[in-house]
Parts: sequence; C-alpha cells; structure tokens
Amino acid sequence: MRKILTLTLALIGTASASTITVWYAGTFQGHMDLVNKTIVPAFEKANPGVDVRVEFVPWGDLSTKLNASFAAGNAPDVFMHGAAATAGFAANGRIVPLDSYLTQIDTKDFGKTLNQGQYLGKKYMVPVFGAGRLLVYRKDLFQQVGLDPNKPPTTWNTMLAAARKLTTRDSSGRIQRAGLLLDSAGTNLQQVYASLLWQAGGDFFDDANKVVKFDGIQGIQALKFMQQLFDPQTGVSPLGEPVSPVSPLVTGRAAMLFAVPDDLTTIKVNNPDVYAKLAVAPALKDKEQATLYSFSGFFLNADSKDKADAWNYIKFATSSKNLEDFNAAAGNIPPLQSLVSASFVKSNPILQSYIQNMQYAVGNPNVPNWTKMRDILSVQLERAIYGKASAAEALRTAAQSVKRELPK
Repeated sequence: MRKILTLTLALIGTASASTITVWYAGTFQGHMDLVNKTIVPAFEKANPGVDVRVEFVPWGDLSTKLNASFAAGNAPDVFMHGAAATAGFAANGRIVPLDSYLTQIDTKDFGKTLNQGQYLGKKYMVPVFGAGRLLVYRKDLFQQVGLDPNKPPTTWNTMLAAARKLTTRDSSGRIQRAGLLLDSAGTNLQQVYASLLWQAGGDFFDDANKVVKFDGIQGIQALKFMQQLFDPQTGVSPLGEPVSPVSPLVTGRAAMLFAVPDDLTTIKVNNPDVYAKLAVAPALKDKEQATLYSFSGFFLNADSKDKADAWNYIKFATSSKNLEDFNAAAGNIPPLQSLVSASFVKSNPILQSYIQNMQYAVGNPNVPNWTKMRDILSVQLERAIYGKASAAEALRTAAQSVKRELPK
C-alpha cells in the first residue's frame, strides 16, 4: 500500500511539473549573472514544479532567431524584444494581449511605458528597461583641441564643427581618430538616421502609419547630412569601421559617438579611468530637438502551453525589486516611476542625463513588418553613404519597397 501511495504521489508530481523557456535580449554579463544566479532560482523556489530554461540572445540575432523558432513551432514561452516589434507579432497572432493579466500588477507605477507595447488598443508588453541614443564625448579630448568640455554640441552644425576639430588623419589622409564615430551598416546606422530624421522635422510615416514620409524633403536633408559625416575627404567618421570588443571611446579611436546607457556601464566596469572622462550631450536639434528612445520588455507567446506559469514568470521578473536590480546592473532607464529616485539612479549622473532627455524621446514606428522595413531602409542608407546612390534616390528606392510592406 505504501509503495502504491509513493508511486501515485510521484506520478502526480511529474504530471504537475512545468518547463517554461524564456529568452532575454542581449548578452550583458551583469544581466546574465543576475538572472541565472538570483531571479530564476528565486522564482523556481517560489513556484515548486516549474523549471525555467533561460537563453540570452544577442540583439543582432534576435528577430531572425525568433522568426525561425515560430516557424518551427518551438518559440519560447516568454521572450524579450523592443516595443517596435509589437505590431508585427500581434498582427500575426504570435503574442497574447496582456490586458487581463495586467490587473495583477501595479500598472500605475509603469505609467506611459506600458503604452510602448500597445497595438490596436491592446497591451502586449511588460517593459523591463529603457535606452536612449545620446551623444557621448571624451572631455579630455575636447580640452586637447581647445573645445570647452562643459559646452557640448547641441545642434547639427556645432556637432559637425566639433567633430572636425577632433578628427585626426595620418599622412595618407586616413582617419586615425574619428571626431564622431558612426556605424556604417545595419540597425545602428538606421537608428542614427532616425534621430536625424526627427531632428530635421520629418517622420517615417504619417500619423496613421499609412503613408511613407521619410523620402520627403526632411528625410533627404537628414541623409545628406549623414553623407557629410562619412565623406572620405572631409568627413569625421570612417566607412566600414570594424567592430571592436573594446569601446572606441576607450581605445581613443573615437572622440564622440552615439551610445546607449549600458554601453557606458561596460566602460565604467572595465575602464573606470576613461569613464571618468566621459560626458553626455543633450538631444541634438536641427529644426526639432529629438532622439531615439525605446523600452524593451517581455511578451507572452500565444502558442505557449503553460501561459499561467509563463505569465507568473513575467510578473515575478518585473517586480519592483527585480526591475531595480536588473536596471542597476547595466545602468539602464527603469520603466517604473518609483525607481527614478532609486539609489542607482541618484548616484549616476550619466544615467540621470538619459532620464532628463526622455522629454525629447521618439520611438521607432510600431507597425507590422517594421523590422523588415527597417532592414530595407538600412540597405539603402548604406548605398547612400558609400556613394552608390544619391540621398533622394536611396530614400525613394527604400520608400517603394516599404510601401509594399504597409498594411493594406
């Protein structure tokens, strides 16, 4: 009888066991340590019988890997992505609206950040961290060339003037130190262009996201300015700069670049001497003062067989304490209003600058197929800066392809 009872209990325990998969975006070591050593063990202890399997996916591979996993039918129960991916996943039925689940958490503390993952009136994302792209510069290099480190560039013209002073070349004319180092391909190129587009007074689409606008006058003006920055003779950034495991601000390869907060946290951890020489400029202005900001967060897979446990993980991982620890680890912008006064923010003047500049924040369009549209545009931006197409031609070509991706 005792054997039968023991076997019965074992079978019940096996039947109630649940395994959920969670994909985090990015491979920042501090995040991986926190999740693997603290958050997941604490969740599993509080939820006996639930096994959490975590994977950290580099941002550059995330969309491709997710699309492949959805096609194969083995997508994670919970995954992290940027808010601009919401519409695409929602329109294709890949994610679950969270409105009914959100009654279980303090949505008021999230404020407007919850709206970043909204599509057609429904909320699909619980934000985890935010990031903005601001101009970061070396104060010591400013002083070396006679620039006032306490007066950073605030406009396109002052940024270009400062970058030209900071740029150094070898005897053959090749750039040795970029006054302003920019990526010349991919998503990072598109993100710099996005900020320039908004600063010029333009936008990607009309208010209804039905008409392409980035190929208009403001978009052309923004791309022409970008071409100036990359000009082989008079520019301030080299083309085809290889990716370095060490920040160019540390190696001295760059005097200025656009960075997100966790880029600077890596410098703070590994090169505190250089970190002490860094400063952040306010969001730049041409006609408008604006720059790219976005929040990333958790989505719940519509095909998950364990939605209750998957949601419980989202709820647990986005508690105030876990969000404070997660954002403190990389110096990110916290999504909770109550965390703006947290000690990790108060003790970090650079992070405070990012939070203060959120008043100029603009996000990428939240439309279906945005990641595909972004990649189409990136290819044409690259053609323009390499001199293979004029600004107008490149944007016209991109617009023609993007129009075909817009919802009918």
